[in-house]
Amino acid sequence: MQNNELTQLFKSKLKDPSVDQSTKKEIKKVLGDTEDDIKIQEEGVRYLLWLDYERCSAFFADIVLICEGASEKIFIDYLVKNKWEDLRAEKFYVLDAMGKFNIHRYMNLFKELGINHSILYDKDEDMGIQKIINDFIESKRNIFTKSIDFFDKDLEFFLGIEKPSGDRKDRRPLNVLWKYKNNRIELSRLEELKEKISNLIRN
Repeated sequence: MQNNELTQLFKSKLKDPSVDQSTKKEIKKVLGDTEDDIKIQEEGVRYLLWLDYERCSAFFADIVLICEGASEKIFIDYLVKNKWEDLRAEKFYVLDAMGKFNIHRYMNLFKELGINHSILYDKDEDMGIQKIINDFIESKRNIFTKSIDFFDKDLEFFLGIEKPSGDRKDRRPLNVLWKYKNNRIELSRLEELKEKISNLIRN
């Protein structure tokens, strides 16, 4: 199955002597011990879980902006609705891929459905397993992929704000919006973000 390509890539990296041991350890953690045939069956379930009434808006958009996570989706949607009036006229949908490891799935889906899409993801300093997945995302470009861009590290670093303390990823969207509403994000950073989004949806 097309969406099992990442699993096969990771398995090949485990056999590659040029890949360092710490990266291989990360790969093993991601792969887990699920058998291949079960992983393939899980792909169909992933789409069923993803395909709710809100995400179906993607099928009617002129272009879909695939983002890595909820923080990007919530913040971009908020800014388009409340600040970036000129972007409201663009018929685009921001899709939360629920993690970088899912981005290629939606690239594959939109290729099959003929839906234009662009990608915005965190490069996470482009090292170890992150470099493998970053290169993989780039390799999954297709005729409906209009543009791919990234944050060198992540959204918070790009905006010049701190992440929430501890390991609470679920608090990241709230943290970004709170910092924005309390004027903790420099205007120049917001302008850079707007330019990034404009280029992704208009190319």
